[in-house]
Amino acid sequence: MEIFKIIHKQCLLLFIVLLSASAVEAQSPTVPIRSSGPVPADFTYYIGKKSGCSAKEAQNYRDLFTSGMVIYGSPMNQYIEKVADNLLATNPVLRSKLRFYVVRSSEANAASFANGMVLVNTGLLAQLQNESELAFILAHEIAHFDEKHIEKAAKGAKEDRKKTRRNDYENRYLTYKNRSREHETEADQVAFERYYKTSPYSFQALNGVFDVLQYAYLPFDEIPFKRSWVETDFYHFPDEYFLPAVKPVRSREDYVDTLCSHPNLQKRRAWIHQQTSSANDAGRSLFVQNESLFYEMRDLARRDCIDLYLTMHAYADAYYNSYVMLQQAPTDTFLRRAICISLYGIAKHKISGCIDDAVPNYKDIEGEKQQVNHFFRKVTRDEILLLALRSAWQNRDDEFCNKLLRDIIASLYNKKALDYNKYSDFPMGTEIDTELPKPKSIAKENSDTTLSKYDRIKTKKEGNRDLVYPTEKFKTANYMLVDLRKNDSFWKCLEEVQSAQEDEKVLGQFGNSHNPGLSRPTLVWMPQFYKRMMGQSDYHDKSRSFTRAIAKSCKKLKLNIHIADIDSLITSSSESYNQFCDIQQWHDDYIYAQSADMLLYNGDGAMRATSAMGYQNINFVMGFSHPYNFAFQYKWTPIVAAVLVPLSTPFAIANLFSFNYESKAFFSIIDVQDSKTLYQSSLNCTEELTDAYLHNFIYCSYHEIKKLGGRK
Repeated sequence: MEIFKIIHKQCLLLFIVLLSASAVEAQSPTVPIRSSGPVPADFTYYIGKKSGCSAKEAQNYRDLFTSGMVIYGSPMNQYIEKVADNLLATNPVLRSKLRFYVVRSSEANAASFANGMVLVNTGLLAQLQNESELAFILAHEIAHFDEKHIEKAAKGAKEDRKKTRRNDYENRYLTYKNRSREHETEADQVAFERYYKTSPYSFQALNGVFDVLQYAYLPFDEIPFKRSWVETDFYHFPDEYFLPAVKPVRSREDYVDTLCSHPNLQKRRAWIHQQTSSANDAGRSLFVQNESLFYEMRDLARRDCIDLYLTMHAYADAYYNSYVMLQQAPTDTFLRRAICISLYGIAKHKISGCIDDAVPNYKDIEGEKQQVNHFFRKVTRDEILLLALRSAWQNRDDEFCNKLLRDIIASLYNKKALDYNKYSDFPMGTEIDTELPKPKSIAKENSDTTLSKYDRIKTKKEGNRDLVYPTEKFKTANYMLVDLRKNDSFWKCLEEVQSAQEDEKVLGQFGNSHNPGLSRPTLVWMPQFYKRMMGQSDYHDKSRSFTRAIAKSCKKLKLNIHIADIDSLITSSSESYNQFCDIQQWHDDYIYAQSADMLLYNGDGAMRATSAMGYQNINFVMGFSHPYNFAFQYKWTPIVAAVLVPLSTPFAIANLFSFNYESKAFFSIIDVQDSKTLYQSSLNCTEELTDAYLHNFIYCSYHEIKKLGGRK
């Protein structure tokens, strides 16, 4: 699964690099952001099989528009369009050539293309301080288009390949970087002189643009993380869970830019300062549109970034940014829900042993967020599960958080971590000898000889439970349920989950030979297969032939399984496109989950979308194949054999310097309603994954589905 995770995490960045030379307490707003209105012509043009450009460029555009991340017609799009109108009020011809789209990406970036498209990431909007900063960044991207920098860069690269020797990669690379810096410098100058000066936007805001570019890798704000956020009067964590001081933010603006595509920020900032130091700001404004509208758009962009962090399982980022925003809106339901989901995700990844992606090493983090990463790396599995349980209990009125609550309780039961005597009924720090009475059984104190054995059992079940006194062996986790244990509703919830677990365990013994869930209508979602041959540096997308093999197998076996018509979903209407985006985001969530056994965050949106299409299950099929050149993977067996049997040494040497492939394929069918995997299979081999080999895997997987109950 890792290769798909890497491909998805970098896809938007790759699109921009390949296609462009530029970089750069009310009711919660709705997230994710929705497209609305007519489907833009760019979608239908580039999604079509014949787009009028080279095959590689056409595939790059297609990948962009099928990512589910490009938004059109939303209030955020309209806000950006209005800023462009203000910049180009005196140049209507140029304005008519430009189309602006919002990209759901947490990276603070914007990009323009030779065809007149301009993309603005929500991650950039989330970091801005005012409308004027956005105006200059848009002006910069417009300058790239107006000066034809993308075409010049492509032409220059082509000429460089002719002039330099075939293997002279270093000179070609440095020439490309130098040309890119020249274009960026020119874009700044043209943006200011040609567009920004004639606009109503403030000169004094321009220094802030470079602050955004310099520090946009940090969270929305730098606010100290309080221990009280994760502790109560009943328990506290060891001091070593918290850093005495966080690493200061260190971000240079005078770095050596020889290997960079942009001039260093000090040079760019100095030029702008020279132009604006004596400029008159009279009649100009930080905000041309309503100021409150800017903050509304920025708030929506920040929520969208949190939504993306949850989808990508970047839970430490989601948690801290939600914490920052909650300081201003402490009762906000979306943010409190995000905190709950983050804790749940961290707990699940910690249990599965893949915590690095959810919470990166705190040593690599600067600023206040380092404290959060340090804390989550230090807490034990039981402690983080209990923190997640407490958060889910507080937000149990939310349907999804209630599902998380029950899944967390089930996880604790499976770990045998909810034993009655394991949790104290008294706060941490209570002196056993002096503050507490001698332990007595409530049952004995209230014993009534007139009651039968059965009546006494029922009385205890109704709430008259024995108190659990702390012992010297008790640690933080043993005190984390003090307040919840006093709540009868909490005990009722525990009982319901435990009963469901017991029932499922019994019924599971009879579920191996037949699974009726597999007979429900199933949608195959965007089959993917990437292949790289020996001597090649790029992966080739073989998904079309992959898809044909799936269709052939399903037809032959007469299964109630259909392949999603992606082109139609994207280009038919904004409603169908939003459904596509919901399922695609759920698909990404599934990939990032890796081996973690957990409920998927985006399940509700995907369930609504698939239900509207008439499906209940989703089928993911994906694979990749690439060679290991002179690598030591899979080489240990012949090496050991050579040591033990010297006569086999020639064979070991031949194997050591031969080409080995890593080939994997994954097949799974998931019930969208509860994110439960109904069937899964995988293929893992050290040979090149030929079409025949791959098609056989696909057919056998669907044949097994038919055997288990997937008949039409």
